[in-house]
Amino acid sequence: IAAKLAGGGIGKTSYNQVLGIYRHGLLKKVICDSAKEGHELDTRLVKKIHASFFERLKIIPLKYQYALKDNLYDLMTLPHLQEAEIFHVWNGHGYHCLDKMSKFGALTVVERASSHINTYERLLQEEYKRWGISLNPVLSWAKKRMLEEYQKADFISTPSEFSYQSMIEAGVETKKLVKLPYGVDASYFVPGNSEQKNDHFTVLFAGQVGFRKGVVYLLEAWKKLNLPNAKLVILGEILNEFVDVVEKYKELTSVEFTGFREALPYFQSSHLFVFPSLEEGSALVTYEALACGLPVITTFESGSVVEDGMEGYLVGVRQVDQIADRIRHLYDHVDLRDSMSRAARRKALEYTWEACGDRLVGWYKGLV
Repeated sequence: IAAKLAGGGIGKTSYNQVLGIYRHGLLKKVICDSAKEGHELDTRLVKKIHASFFERLKIIPLKYQYALKDNLYDLMTLPHLQEAEIFHVWNGHGYHCLDKMSKFGALTVVERASSHINTYERLLQEEYKRWGISLNPVLSWAKKRMLEEYQKADFISTPSEFSYQSMIEAGVETKKLVKLPYGVDASYFVPGNSEQKNDHFTVLFAGQVGFRKGVVYLLEAWKKLNLPNAKLVILGEILNEFVDVVEKYKELTSVEFTGFREALPYFQSSHLFVFPSLEEGSALVTYEALACGLPVITTFESGSVVEDGMEGYLVGVRQVDQIADRIRHLYDHVDLRDSMSRAARRKALEYTWEACGDRLVGWYKGLV
């Protein structure tokens, strides 16, 4: 994986998958861009391939930085590959490596931590068009590499029903697919106590603040509600594409844009988590919110493990009225909110990172 192992985002996900493999005694080597200090792996099994210097070239647009880094990483990894029974690589990071590992006789697995690249591109293009933004979310040559990786791999791992279905709709055979949900550190993400909870009803969003995450529809729902003694906290980095949108809502005194901060205190002080994303693989923040005992209002497209009416609610993408109605319902019904809070924590305990690693290794063992 061309990312910082045990870092944020895909670095966190990949590390916990690798840790599961390692704990079962099956890890031969992990190749990554870098690794966070203090990880639990045997350092002799970790090979670092530094290809991230493109990210320091600020004059290059972000999507070009990522694509160039991933391509270089793939090439730099080739001399360090070894024979193995299974080779698992993240989509976009192993175009050439897949060929070499297939020649070694390994079963090859591509991890697609989002929807099919065609679905991803279509959904974002639709959203940009709605807002009059001329922006292509995917580089054509990077997309071509990803699609060819789908073809080269023996299997494609997806983390949610939404991601899985997007593959089928794009023509990928079901025999090539596996659905393996992600997880959460349930010993770190724990519910807040009564003293940590805000006195006023607090709704939290956490993630990149941009069009893909559906933040604008949450803001519109909040504006429509105008709830007394209530606050909406938007936690995360505001993307450049979204700066002008944020300005339109800064007049709402009940909305706080925090920027990027440590998430745990916000989870523990809030009463409800809302994540109306248009497209995800399986958003880690939804697992983290559940582990902190927050009812979750989200979309099917977020790839969450939330069951509608149990740990929260599922709403349609771009459905402002649905978002508003569900927030209002949980604002008005404290007993229901408390019941969903307990159910949320129980659900999170089914999806720990340890369970994620066990599911992955169990699937591996069924292959060889």
